[in-house]
Amino acid sequence: MYRSSVRNIFDQYSQPENRLSHALATSLHEDPKLLRQFVRWVSGSQAPKGALYVLEQSRPGEFPANEEHTGQHGLPDLWIHNGADWSLVVECKVAATPRLDQLRAHQREADRRGQTVSTLLLTSRRPSFRIPKDIQVRTWTELYSWLGKTSGGSWSKALMDYMETLERRWAATGYLLEGTLTEFAGIDFDRDEPWNYREAKRLLKLLLDELRTRKNLATTLGIDLKAAGRPAITDDGRHVWDFLKLKLANQAKTHTSYPHFNISLSDSTLGAYLSIPNGMRRSFHRRLLGEDVSDFENLIRATANGICTALKGTKEARPHLILLQRRYPSQKSTPYVDAVMRIDLRTATRRPGRAQTRAVRLQPEWLTMAYEVLANRQSNLHLSIGAEFDIYRCPAVRSRQLVGLIEQDWLACRPLLEAMDLSKPYV
Repeated sequence: MYRSSVRNIFDQYSQPENRLSHALATSLHEDPKLLRQFVRWVSGSQAPKGALYVLEQSRPGEFPANEEHTGQHGLPDLWIHNGADWSLVVECKVAATPRLDQLRAHQREADRRGQTVSTLLLTSRRPSFRIPKDIQVRTWTELYSWLGKTSGGSWSKALMDYMETLERRWAATGYLLEGTLTEFAGIDFDRDEPWNYREAKRLLKLLLDELRTRKNLATTLGIDLKAAGRPAITDDGRHVWDFLKLKLANQAKTHTSYPHFNISLSDSTLGAYLSIPNGMRRSFHRRLLGEDVSDFENLIRATANGICTALKGTKEARPHLILLQRRYPSQKSTPYVDAVMRIDLRTATRRPGRAQTRAVRLQPEWLTMAYEVLANRQSNLHLSIGAEFDIYRCPAVRSRQLVGLIEQDWLACRPLLEAMDLSKPYV
């Protein structure tokens, strides 16, 4: 009930950027402690003693502008001041491009009023132009992260919740095409907050953005961390997926010409795989299979051992091989799934120095079956190898630890790229 009423207050503006700046202004106004923490976070020094005032779309001593007139008179989004000689001017941007002349105009106005001024630009992505030292720049993601670390009360939590809500809305409407408002902090679906499509899309985007910061994925695996994934994430409402591709794939017409690294988030599991598509060159497939079944089995066992090492001590996380046969009635239609083979790779190998668990019994014949299907394929076959996490029962899924686990899971798939001669050194 409380959350709903707060969001109604935040939502009273119609323009997306105005809603976000209004949410920030309201939270700072209602929580003086949070306001002072905010000033220190931005400026690095304490705010002046005494009362602080938060103005929105106006200057000290002036009436606030109507929403249709905001931006027409060079008004800042927030003007925080002490009623005397100090002020902090905040310009908020999301989809709009920041302008240095606009920030300088705010500074001149504060100087004209005889106030010592600090200037903050809040934006969804850092500007391309050089920012002068007297202007502070923070991203909305940094603000979200900072809010989570404050001693904060209900208003900081309400603002974080609202930023998550806006991110879901804007992802659905295409408003927020670049950058983010929040940061990945884990996947936290439960009985009170069950899996839903919009939230899954938001979390998937944040997770992939975090993985794009892991330079080891580029240097060791040759992943292009700057390349876009799917142009639009539209699925059946029960799962969402996206991918990172190899730099080598930049020369191809489609990402399915090369292996790629895939994240799939469903209403029960999260999978992080090296995907080996049907459309790859035949030479890649031949190298993957090796000279005979023993070559293939040894390759998969080596990969499985690496994934198991990466997941060591992680509850409800499993190494998997998935072999999928499907066909498409048309190019953009949902495919028919004609056959699926799912193998927990712990059935394929007894790890050195470890007793086989009672839960997973050794059955290496599953790998032999997978080899026979791949070696004699006559249909559209898609092979995926990697880790699968239970989103409700795996504690690591609910924290940033998941990012590191996926990174190590993908790095463990390097032997597969080496076998296909796709693991050249990258810088």
